[in-house]
Amino acid sequence: FRAMVHLVTREMLGRPAPLHAMRRRPDIAGVGLSDAWSYAHRLARKFDYANTYYHTEPRLDITDVGDEHVGRYDFITSSDVFEHVRPPVLRAFVNARRMLKPGGRLILTVPFVLADETTEHYPQLHDYTVHET
Repeated sequence: FRAMVHLVTREMLGRPAPLHAMRRRPDIAGVGLSDAWSYAHRLARKFDYANTYYHTEPRLDITDVGDEHVGRYDFITSSDVFEHVRPPVLRAFVNARRMLKPGGRLILTVPFVLADETTEHYPQLHDYTVHET
């Protein structure tokens, strides 16, 4: 999680900075996609930043972004989210780009392994329904 803060401050300020030591920058707008509380609440104290969720308020579906988000953000943070997006994933990347201001940054992580090939443990995970009981 420290790496995410390191990257946000480096990309937004031109150098990495500890959040506790930096002054508030409400002129820098950011949005998180289900970011961990451990750094999301700190980003909210220093930037014009809101953490959003797919399943609860405040909601944001990266595959279906409302006009109020277009061209609004200097940065988007997303840690281990894009691999869960229902195919085609390109919609998520297109919308992330639409949400960013010119020169904005998408700071994301995805799981990886050093093997030659990855193993999809749940290949049908995108094909699901919800049943109420």
